[in-house]
Amino acid sequence: MQMTVRSFKKRGLDKFFGCEMLLFMLFISPAHALDKHFIAGYIYIDKTQELSQDWVAEIALVDLSKMDSTSRVISQTVISLGSENPFPYYLEYDRSKWSNDFRYALKVRISDASGELIAVNGQQHQFNGEVALLAYDVLTRKIKWTTQKPQQKPKQILLECSGSVSRAKVYSGFIVLNSMDNRMVKIFVQVPAASGARYVRGDTELWLKGREGFVVKPGYEQQPCRVG
Repeated sequence: MQMTVRSFKKRGLDKFFGCEMLLFMLFISPAHALDKHFIAGYIYIDKTQELSQDWVAEIALVDLSKMDSTSRVISQTVISLGSENPFPYYLEYDRSKWSNDFRYALKVRISDASGELIAVNGQQHQFNGEVALLAYDVLTRKIKWTTQKPQQKPKQILLECSGSVSRAKVYSGFIVLNSMDNRMVKIFVQVPAASGARYVRGDTELWLKGREGFVVKPGYEQQPCRVG
């Protein structure tokens, strides 16, 4: 099991998800790349606009195959949070410990300096361990809010952008995109817009108005989108 403590702001990893990610993968030696795979993305705390400087996130990749026993931890990391929500993370794991016949989940626990639990996630995802780099965003909910009923039911749509189709869940304040092959889960946070709905993830923007939309990313051509 791996355990590390990282501060993304101090190490500049808040910019890890643009061209820096491609450079990162290129510098992995061939021998290292055979065994070391990565899950990377953003973690979003619902109902919270800003984070506290003393909050930390425990992120663990666990094997849920044996329901009658304690989940086996494949890899784990602890990071200190900055002041932005969502915040970036990455997790390295040993490919030799992976089996596509098993069921895995990414568990996230966010707590303050005293150890009090702030937020958790309830998502499970059928990861594809053959992929060297998985893009996986995590939605967590504050503990007090999870006990309130009823919880918000998202609007479910299909979103096609430049030929790529994703299942999308539209919540109040954000949208979750899940690729059809389960290799990518991304959360875009809604921000003010003069017209339509505007969502952002890092330096990428998703604009939707009616059944039309587009994706904008610096250095790339604008991609048209359509709601199915």
